[in-house]
Amino acid sequence: MARHPGVLLTGGAPDNQAGRLVLQQAELLGAWRWHESWAGAWSLAGHDGEPLRTESALVETRHQIAGAQWALRLGRQPMGLGDVVDGAARLQDYGQKPLAHRAALGDAEPEDGLRLSWRPPPEDGWQALSVGLWRGRGFPGSQAGAWAPSLLAQWGHGHATLHGLAAHWRPQARGATALMADGMPAHHHGVPDCRDTTTGRVCFSGRSTVLGVSAAVDGWMADRLLLQGAWLWRRERGALYDATREAELRSDVQGAWVDLQWRWGEDWRTGGRLERLVPRNRVAGRAPAELAAAAGLAEAVAVHRATATLQWRWQQALGLTLEVGQERASGQSPQPWGALRLTWDRPTLLEGH
Repeated sequence: MARHPGVLLTGGAPDNQAGRLVLQQAELLGAWRWHESWAGAWSLAGHDGEPLRTESALVETRHQIAGAQWALRLGRQPMGLGDVVDGAARLQDYGQKPLAHRAALGDAEPEDGLRLSWRPPPEDGWQALSVGLWRGRGFPGSQAGAWAPSLLAQWGHGHATLHGLAAHWRPQARGATALMADGMPAHHHGVPDCRDTTTGRVCFSGRSTVLGVSAAVDGWMADRLLLQGAWLWRRERGALYDATREAELRSDVQGAWVDLQWRWGEDWRTGGRLERLVPRNRVAGRAPAELAAAAGLAEAVAVHRATATLQWRWQQALGLTLEVGQERASGQSPQPWGALRLTWDRPTLLEGH
């Protein structure tokens, strides 16, 4: 997980993907419904240069009570933070997660836990409410942290949908690879655990809260226009320390993105995304400047990113996307990029009863 100036993540230098053919993500999903109220699902996922892993393994039960649908999911699964936020994590239309998404939720890996959902009959107004309880081992949690609660509420009217989300972690000994003398972190995967060692790491123990709002308007202009966006805020309070120093950290990282997509014809889409990320940190204690520098917090600046895409899809399954963009941190030169992406989206390989 790469760093942005002023954002405490887990460190780790990004793989250089320039000029390479890269498998961003591949997932195989299987599901089985053995009763009208009971079902199970399991999925296996692979990413470039990483071993295969179980992406989800869950059991779900659904019941109609007083005209509303109640559902309970148990097992490994995404936390469920709304269609806009979850869709950005799946890299459906863009090759990179939004800056705010990565800064607030890191890699947004699936969690072990449970989620209870309520959905009334379809109508304008409140449309869904879900609460979850998660093991909290993924970022911004830690291997040693407490269970993490989450809340998601959905409101809709006509073509518009609004989501509000909140989640709270209590990470303990969550590690981040310290910046080396040349300013580059070492490469690693996962969330480092400072219970193993604090050497070469900056560690955090305290409270981490993520709040957010997302909105989408779809179906305008003969179902050709999609407008959506989200705002996320990660607020952390606690102890920042390494092998020899300790300080108090007060961190607020906020960011937002807006997506616009125009569908022309059955097979073509063009879109754009605008983003902004603003980190603010206060480190106070023993040698705070050196500790903040090692954590990558010393040069907290706003970051902007703009992306444009042109996409062709065949039978809503196979897609070819040309993507160009530019990212700029305040006071620095812009960094342009381009990519050509091939996607094959959730085809049904086998179906039966």
